[in-house]
Amino acid sequence: MRADLIDTMMLRPVGVLTASLGFLLMSASACWFARTGWAVAWLVTDLVLLAARIVPAWIAWRTNSRVPYRIARIILLLASLMFATFGVGCAFSFATGIQELQLAATMAVMALFTGLAIRWAALPRLSIAMHVVVGAPMACALAGIGAFVLLLFAVLAIGSIVLTIQNNRTLLAVLAAKRQAQQLARTDVLTQLVNRAGLDIELERLAGTSTRSVSLLFLDLDGFKGINDRYGHAAGDRLLVEIGARLRAVAGEQVVARLGGDEFVIVLPDAGAQMAEVMAAAVREAITRPIHLREHGALVSVGVSLGCASGSLAVDGAARLLADADAALYAAKRRRHRQAARQAASRNAA
Repeated sequence: MRADLIDTMMLRPVGVLTASLGFLLMSASACWFARTGWAVAWLVTDLVLLAARIVPAWIAWRTNSRVPYRIARIILLLASLMFATFGVGCAFSFATGIQELQLAATMAVMALFTGLAIRWAALPRLSIAMHVVVGAPMACALAGIGAFVLLLFAVLAIGSIVLTIQNNRTLLAVLAAKRQAQQLARTDVLTQLVNRAGLDIELERLAGTSTRSVSLLFLDLDGFKGINDRYGHAAGDRLLVEIGARLRAVAGEQVVARLGGDEFVIVLPDAGAQMAEVMAAAVREAITRPIHLREHGALVSVGVSLGCASGSLAVDGAARLLADADAALYAAKRRRHRQAARQAASRNAA
């Protein structure tokens, strides 16, 4: 959540550039009107800090990735330094007595308070600290005018801090709702396994991180429809939940998805045919164990047909591997049906 907040609110290059340009305009104005060494030092410092902040954010934006958290912390530190120099610079600008600089400094500090309340609401404690860092030097400069002006400035600063806290709560609620919605969209409500949309996302992620072999184990329950018809849909749901729990236990950390009905897929990254066969045997043993339907006082069991396809997601594509695994599944079903028919014919002949 913290990484989402920082990335969403504080590391977008357009936002960083826009805010930093405001800093540069103020320091450049100080150079133009005051023409003193401290103003030049302020401008140079702003340019250096801006470059250090914008480059990592720009690279991450161009590569459609996130700024690494360690670098993000450094960027936040540089931003804090930029704010500190801004507060001192605005106070010095106000103290020059140059009306243009006094007006610009006051407007710039008020604008910064607004930005802190909005964009820095992601980190409220840091935002409040920056209010103090920027506001304290300016308050010292305003104190020379009179208590009323200083009081007005304090009220505005406190109001901005309150707004920061309110915005933080709203932002947290929005991001939490977004995460929950994403989770619901990717999860099968009944079994709590990954659904088809979630499976597609996981396969896309694997395709982007590895070109090594991936095995997809496609399985379909045999005899489920009969149990569902005999005992009702509630019993069928109970059976599917139990099957889902068993598949999770067998697969461990691997992705298990329910595509719908009684069809499931297990994703085995970096697994060849031999490992897939071992997993298939474990799945078959887990699924065929009897299941107790307490509501009906019945002990039921189902069979399972399995199909497997192996290949590279980056080369073959997820859709192709899923289609191959599905075809292997139905080929296995046909073999079982033919075998059952031959056995029945043999019994009848005897």
